This record gives sequence, C-alpha cells and structure tokens, in this order.
Amino acid sequence: MVAYDSAALWDARVSSSRGDGEGDGRGNAPDTDWFCGYDKLLPLISHVLERPRCAVLCIGTGTSTFPEQVYDKGAKQVVVVDASAAAMDAVRSRNAEARTGLTVLCGDVAAQPFPLLPQPTQRFDLVVDKGTVDCLLGARDGWRAAERALRELYERMRTPGTLLLVSHSPPHERMDMLASVPHWHDVQFKMVTATSLDKLVTGAEYTEELSDYPYAVEGWEHMQAARLGLKPEELPRRPADAGIEFAPGTAYVYLLER
Repeated sequence: MVAYDSAALWDARVSSSRGDGEGDGRGNAPDTDWFCGYDKLLPLISHVLERPRCAVLCIGTGTSTFPEQVYDKGAKQVVVVDASAAAMDAVRSRNAEARTGLTVLCGDVAAQPFPLLPQPTQRFDLVVDKGTVDCLLGARDGWRAAERALRELYERMRTPGTLLLVSHSPPHERMDMLASVPHWHDVQFKMVTATSLDKLVTGAEYTEELSDYPYAVEGWEHMQAARLGLKPEELPRRPADAGIEFAPGTAYVYLLER
C-alpha cells in the first residue's frame, strides 16, 4: 500500500519531476494542485481574505500555487507547512523575493509538538487543507493522527476563523472524524465535479463545477436546512447506492467555522 503520509514519497515525486521535463525548464518542480483549482474555491473564502490583517495557514499544499494565489488576493501573511522538504524548497525558491509575507516551513502537522511557526502564538483567519487529512488517514495510526492534526489546527484559528478542507471522501465518511473537534460554529458541505474522463477522451473541454452537497448529513441537518430555506425533514436523504460517492473527478469541500 502506498504510504501517502510519508514525506519521503513526496520528496521523491518532486525530485523526479524536476528531471523528467515536467517542470518549468529551469530545474524547478511543476506546480501541482489536488482535487480542484483555486478559482473554484475562491468564492467560498473571498470574504475571509478581505479582512484587514488576514492571516492564512496552508498545510500539505506541496508545490501548489494555492498559497501564492491567496497571498496575491489580499492575505497579509501566509504560512505554508508541508512535510516534504523538496516541495518546500521549490515553493521557497520561487517566492524568495516576490512575496515577502509568505513563509515556508517544513514540518508534520500531526507531530507533537506542532511545527514551530514564525510567531508561536499566532492565530489564523483561514486554514487550508487540500488532502492532508486524507493522507494522514492512510497511516497505521491514521485516525489518531488526523484527529490530532485537526485539534492543533483548531487551536491556531482565530474566532471567527474558517477551516477549508477538501477531501476525496463524502460527508458520511468524514463527519465523525471532523466532529472530534466539538466546537464548530457552522459547517457547509460543497462538491466540485470535474469533467469525466469519458467526456475528455471525446474532446470535451475540462471544467469544474462547484455545487452544494445534495443530501442531508446526519447531525447537521438543521444548519443545512436553514441555509437552504427548508425544514430538516425536507432535505433529500442519501440513497444507499448514491452514484456521486467516491466518483472519479469529484472532490468534497468542507467549510468549518470557529
């Protein structure tokens, strides 16, 4: 089984991509984004980025340009933490002069103690995770590691603060774990659906569509219904054979508010 929680795995991937023509032609690793692009998630977080002294923590983003895009949109300080030293070297090298408010750190967010931040007592308006929790759950003690990371992230959020978490797994597979932090003020469930491979091979253009998760999520029905102007009992119930579950090209987006 692939150890997706292993820093060595991601170091090897970044290093190999530098030498096989996938980079930018100058020996740098290619920019890689998991699940969905920045432009589809921006509408969900733009109100946070508009805060006067907005600080953002991005975890496990690898060589993604997501942190730079958040910075360019208005965040005053962005801290990037990833366990892959090779990925962080790539991000650090391309931002050494252009973005002085972007800090790059190599560390494991599930470790004890938590990676040392530039300001240890700093709190963040926005925390972004695109797949890190998924990777942690693949470890031998994955459930405990993911819960530990979530609690650490919660403690580093301002009030109000937002956790944007993107996963390959739908709510009925994730909410027990996310509920290990019992003090979420609000939760929203979204989906990003990409053009299927079948359509792409026939010449269709690649697109991504952001939408609400269509089914009631047990324990959170009142929040969902209030947002949609419905009664909890009016929310559709997830069928046992729901076709969207774990569908290729589908990402599930969780907006958790402290």
